[in-house]
Amino acid sequence: MVKSAFYWHVVHDALCEVLPVSFEARVEYAKTTKPQYEADFVLQMMKPVMHPERLPSEWKVAYQELAVLARKRIQIYQTWNEAHERWRKAYKEWEEAYSEWEEAEQRRKETDLKWKDVDKRMEGVRQAWAEATLAREYVDKKLKQANLKWLEVNKKWEESYPMWEKVQLDWEKARQRRHEVDEKYHHEIEALHKEECPNCPWDGMMMFPIQTP
Repeated sequence: MVKSAFYWHVVHDALCEVLPVSFEARVEYAKTTKPQYEADFVLQMMKPVMHPERLPSEWKVAYQELAVLARKRIQIYQTWNEAHERWRKAYKEWEEAYSEWEEAEQRRKETDLKWKDVDKRMEGVRQAWAEATLAREYVDKKLKQANLKWLEVNKKWEESYPMWEKVQLDWEKARQRRHEVDEKYHHEIEALHKEECPNCPWDGMMMFPIQTP
């Protein structure tokens, strides 16, 4: 296979792209996320540009910059998503601890009422109240620990979010830049594509046949 950073038909609605991931990763992505007929068609049509030196330099630079940002965007999103998952787990633990704490607090309040209202059973109720209070203190400690854990994970999540926002903005700018060079070099790219992919069903916007599975 020709070594080239540029490939024809990486995605169904673009003619030429720089792979933001490895060729193997793109193949695996197509197989696991696309309908069978669509995945087969993509894998059949995707191939390296045979003469990347004939692509316009400005066009190539714009696409390469977008690919770099796309890789960075994927990495930061994965970091952010992992932090978010840890945050969700910590928050769930906090909710469970808080629910236990509410139950313990309710039992303590109920026992406290009994302690006030039933003088004859004072000692027994006081003992129950003390036990309920100890139980609440134990659960309260769990709640505080869960809250501290949640705050720690939430802080990391919040720290990763501005990085995600920045790379998202850079990626959007690069996409706009790519659109501009697409418009500028449209005819040159189409001409090279017709030469290298003479039997391709590309219609100027899409490459999939009209028929549906």
